[in-house]
Amino acid sequence: MSSSHNHRVFVSGSHDKTVIMWDLNKLSFVRQLPLHPHAISTVHMNEVSGDIVTAAKNSLYLWTINGELIAQTSLPTSTVIQVCTQTTINEWDSNNVLVSGSSDGIIRIWGVLFQRRRAGGDSRGQQGTVGDGEKVGEKLSSSG
Repeated sequence: MSSSHNHRVFVSGSHDKTVIMWDLNKLSFVRQLPLHPHAISTVHMNEVSGDIVTAAKNSLYLWTINGELIAQTSLPTSTVIQVCTQTTINEWDSNNVLVSGSSDGIIRIWGVLFQRRRAGGDSRGQQGTVGDGEKVGEKLSSSG
């Protein structure tokens, strides 16, 4: 479970593969993210941007506060992502990173690169990429 005082919501993840956002003011359901392929092992909500990171077994997902998938990636199948967090620099700052710790003992730092539309707009809400040299629009990647 993770909460955001600024956005007045909290996010819960469950063994039934669901991630649900709850309103802290009304103590009520807000939305459910699409079902994950495995039980949720960890969730984190960015206090500044409201972005949500979820992990299910060996897969890591990044969502907007509105439940739109931004990016995703998977580690080797024998690895389980056990914890994740995000930096809280200005929401528009491309230096924001995700950090995950997994059962293989490795701490990974992930960066997100956003694809630009031809009109020059941000493609936020479309699947993005993180990392070095990979094709934008496919997945997150790590330097570690």
